Amino acid sequence: MKNLVLMEPHSFTCMAIRALIPEDVKVRGALKGFPPLQSMLDAEMIDILVMEIYDTNLFPMDGIDFIRNNSQHWNNVTLIVCTDVENIFLIRELMKCKARVLISKKIPWNPYNMP
Repeated sequence: MKNLVLMEPHSFTCMAIRALIPEDVKVRGALKGFPPLQSMLDAEMIDILVMEIYDTNLFPMDGIDFIRNNSQHWNNVTLIVCTDVENIFLIRELMKCKARVLISKKIPWNPYNMP
């Protein structure tokens, strides 16, 4: 069984993401800040991390710095960044990091417009 942690400051988004998680994945925590996330990451309690790049302080650079500072973990932990940040500089910085998946919360999905 894989262990997953969510780091999402918005409760509604956190509930929506939880609904998408398969039953064979155990949600170990739903966090709103980087300090508790750092503790869980250092204790090697995480196989999958789904995170926003800001916490309750709403500073996206905090998340980018968190990802950079923990680069040693991303070979063992699947990092999924799900963000509503649209700033091109920040997105480019995120793309330089080792996130395996980068999802925009702002692009509407329409099954009739799929390529």
